[in-house]
Amino acid sequence: QDMFGLSVDTLSMLPTDAVSHGFDNIAAALRVSTTFLDQYISAARTVSIQAVGGVPATPAYKTYFAAPGDQSLRHAGMPPGTRGGVMVEHTFPTDGIYEFNIEGMSTARYVSGFDYENTVIITVDDERVFEGKIGGEDDFRAIDQRQYYALGEIEDRFRNIRVPVKAGVRKVAAAFVARTYSTSDEILEAFYPLAGRDRDPVVGQFSITGPFEPGAVAETESRQRIFTCRPARGESDEACAHSILSRLARLAYRRPVSDDDLSPLMDFYRAGRERADFETGIQRGIMAILASPNFLYRTARPPLDAQSGEVFAINDMDLASRLSFFLWSSIPDDELLRSAERGELGKPEVLDAQIARMLADPRAGHLVDGFAMQWLRVDDIEAHATPDGLRYPEFDTALLTAFRKEMQLFLSSILLEDRSVLGLMTANHSYVNERLAKHYGLPVVMGEDFQRVTLTQPERFGILGKGAILTATSYPHRTSPVLRGAWILENLLGTPPAAPPVGVDTNLADESAGTEAANTVRAMLEQHRENPSCNSCHGVMDPLGVALENFDALGAWRERDRFAGQTIRADGRLATGAPVDGPVALREALIAEPEQFVRTVTENLLAYGLGRTLSHTDMPTVRAIARQAADD
Repeated sequence: QDMFGLSVDTLSMLPTDAVSHGFDNIAAALRVSTTFLDQYISAARTVSIQAVGGVPATPAYKTYFAAPGDQSLRHAGMPPGTRGGVMVEHTFPTDGIYEFNIEGMSTARYVSGFDYENTVIITVDDERVFEGKIGGEDDFRAIDQRQYYALGEIEDRFRNIRVPVKAGVRKVAAAFVARTYSTSDEILEAFYPLAGRDRDPVVGQFSITGPFEPGAVAETESRQRIFTCRPARGESDEACAHSILSRLARLAYRRPVSDDDLSPLMDFYRAGRERADFETGIQRGIMAILASPNFLYRTARPPLDAQSGEVFAINDMDLASRLSFFLWSSIPDDELLRSAERGELGKPEVLDAQIARMLADPRAGHLVDGFAMQWLRVDDIEAHATPDGLRYPEFDTALLTAFRKEMQLFLSSILLEDRSVLGLMTANHSYVNERLAKHYGLPVVMGEDFQRVTLTQPERFGILGKGAILTATSYPHRTSPVLRGAWILENLLGTPPAAPPVGVDTNLADESAGTEAANTVRAMLEQHRENPSCNSCHGVMDPLGVALENFDALGAWRERDRFAGQTIRADGRLATGAPVDGPVALREALIAEPEQFVRTVTENLLAYGLGRTLSHTDMPTVRAIARQAADD
């Protein structure tokens, strides 16, 4: 994306990176298998073809699937006045006619949602290019009488939809026009997202095929970045190809390139040129760049005179690469590379200026997703948090999506706005939309867009009051002071608890019995700690987690345990001897001596930045960074 200005769905092309110590960039865990190599070469081919563009030999076909979850609400980024659906950024290689197909709006003999008429639209860059009707009395009767035959006829309305589209990266959406099923203006419930869900059809997937009747190749952003020259008529095109590939290789390899680097790239270019034309040759050269070890691997090159085992300072080119992957999760830009090539990046004043520039760049948002969300173990909350829908009927994946967005915006406000890291624990602001404000019991916020709000409930301050963390540290059917306490020990205090002793039953009473016990979670834990083997660890973990018991398994505030029918007791005494009686006292106890929290943040940030786990030899550096941060 940063090289070509191209939107590419790499997640569908490449295997997921292995996670080690909470992060997916730890070098020791990133093994390259033959399967991975095959997929990467395939991805390099796909990306190079999309970047160069041109008229494909046959119409290309791409299917997009809806994310799991509720489609009764407008999704972020969708056109105003819509609900549900699928939205993607799709690369159209040329001007031409493209075919859209919407699928998955119905299943089986009875089609949920067809008793009311719904309007389905397709938009390209928020401009409506198609509108169709589905459902209503006639459709419902036809399905009831002719079942599959009628269903096929109805779905055919949303197939083979041909639309002229200009070349380029376009935002394409297939969604429903939002409507209400209310029969009066009387407010029965201020905000209840589940109402009428059974009457809402959904868009399961949609595909784009084309181009048909392609026009001339459009000068997309990626082509403008690639073709900075054209062969002069009557002259050899090798000089232009050499210029293009050397410039792209410099960006991809993150250093100046030599003749030895360019020689194989020019061989790929010549093979493509002989097979077809100049642009095909460039596409083959780009494919070779993207599949090269010089692009795939990041290494620290020692000085030529360095001895084996000798400690050395990395050079400016390697520093530029480390800095860009740390802050941007991407390659250095041209300005950072030029600074390194001049040998200036290592100068403190230049380095500080470059860091400030990079943190102000939108790409610094990757520091939040790559570092902070992984450190706090909420980077994949939609996949791992699975609350029980019977116990918590208000739950759906839209709520998890809101939790994630709140965390991203909150973490950005601390990490990217030069605030104290202690603000992660104490900040009295957050970001909510209508759904999340209702869930938290905050004053009314209208709409799906997130707004910054000042919190007046101290229990919601900082990360301990965020639904993402409270849900991720709960079981599907109840809260877990053990999980919450262990999470605090490991991620905030840097002292992960030991694994339970072999042979010790870790199930609480209600789980082991398979029945609904009338005890609070606290009471079951107290019984569990009667085993001396359990008490040694639980005596440290449990008071931390019990202090958060007023938050249920979805992070909503409660005074009573509705399943046990008893008042919540969140009081206790930490291992330090500090008394706590809820999240406010817990937060104050954790930051009373902030050095441990700051060191934990520093350790995780350093491990992420270096791409390796830390050892005892790194601890003096960690302590020095923490002391300097305190002075600043």
